[in-house]
Amino acid sequence: MNLLFKTSILSLFILGMFSACNTPKHGTKKRNPEPANTNARLENSFQKVVVANARVLTDTSIEMDFLLQPANFLHKIQNADAANAPAIRFHFTVIADDKSNHILDTFTYWVPQNLMSQPFINYTRGPISCYSVNVNCIYDIYDPAEHIHYKNIIPFNFGSAFSANYFNLRKITGPGKAFTTPQRFFHTNDSCVVDYYKSKIQKLYVRYSPAIGRPSPTPFYKGQQKVLLANFRNSFNIPNGGVLSFKMPGNYLIQTDTTKREGLWVNVFSDGFPFPSTESDYLNPLVYLISEQEYLSMSQSENKKKAIDEFWNKCAGDADKGPLLADEYYKRVKESNDNFTTSKEGWKTDRGMVYILYGKPDMVSKESWGESWTYNAHYPYAAVEFRFTRSEQAWGYDYTLMREAHYKNLWYQAIDNWRNGRTKGR
Repeated sequence: MNLLFKTSILSLFILGMFSACNTPKHGTKKRNPEPANTNARLENSFQKVVVANARVLTDTSIEMDFLLQPANFLHKIQNADAANAPAIRFHFTVIADDKSNHILDTFTYWVPQNLMSQPFINYTRGPISCYSVNVNCIYDIYDPAEHIHYKNIIPFNFGSAFSANYFNLRKITGPGKAFTTPQRFFHTNDSCVVDYYKSKIQKLYVRYSPAIGRPSPTPFYKGQQKVLLANFRNSFNIPNGGVLSFKMPGNYLIQTDTTKREGLWVNVFSDGFPFPSTESDYLNPLVYLISEQEYLSMSQSENKKKAIDEFWNKCAGDADKGPLLADEYYKRVKESNDNFTTSKEGWKTDRGMVYILYGKPDMVSKESWGESWTYNAHYPYAAVEFRFTRSEQAWGYDYTLMREAHYKNLWYQAIDNWRNGRTKGR
């Protein structure tokens, strides 16, 4: 993407915001002009504001799905002030990524504050005429209360007829609709209807692999890390437009051609996910804090819950403070599952490991090679930076920590803080 194109994108943001023909009725009210002193934030990995997905309807049309996540907005309006609080503005533009840079669609939604208490807000836009193989979706969320923009550019490629963009999953058990993106997941005993739009193919292939992936090694680990591949143990067929039921946790690959790499990856986890819900869910994430011997002792205990509770009470030095310390730890486990899950639970990933022990970074920088997290960025003493390289896997993007020997003392200090109840909640 050249400089001229980037400049045109910013112009489109400005022009699109004042588009009246596409504004919903509740957005036609005259609003105060945007002040000049606004701040722009590039949406980062630990704070997803929007999950966007482009779904192919026909050879010449697509549909855009947007899932806004109000819990990740920085600004929170108190209930008493919600009625008078200004609405959030969500604007997007879909552009053909070719020589024409043709605008395929643009729209503005005004999100009232009374919806900001919901876990998700879903918008669907389509059909959108599209003849381009490559498309960029550009969105901008403006919070007028804090004068902050959240912006991002998401590319979509429709060149491969085997890619996930040609599949649609419609959940038929439980609330809501599933999105065909690697970040979404199902639970065991969920069922969905699977549609493939590219052709009138009658049969889809489903390959199953048990959940893979161990918890990440320490940031100073220098051994060889194996790249775990899906170990497909079962395969079966379903009709196009048929029902797929998930009986076992693990990874499911839905394809139209088993000789190709592409397809739709679906992750299936236990019923409680992303929240810890079983004894194992509470014990296993402790591997970042405890020794192997401690883990074996807890796992072999006749009362695992009591053993885990005693661990946290000992760390906090007080039976009353122990649950509070544990709540902070498992809240980070849950948030890691929300934001970093790939083919394995988010808490097992490199970013999940760092997030659980250190919490939310003070600063996140995204580059073409990946992203870096900085802690203590605003303190007088030395900052700590973790860098994660990005790679494309069959299920989507994965991020691998660049491990360094100098993390060792910092890491043990973070563990010591947790085990002595000195970590701070957010």
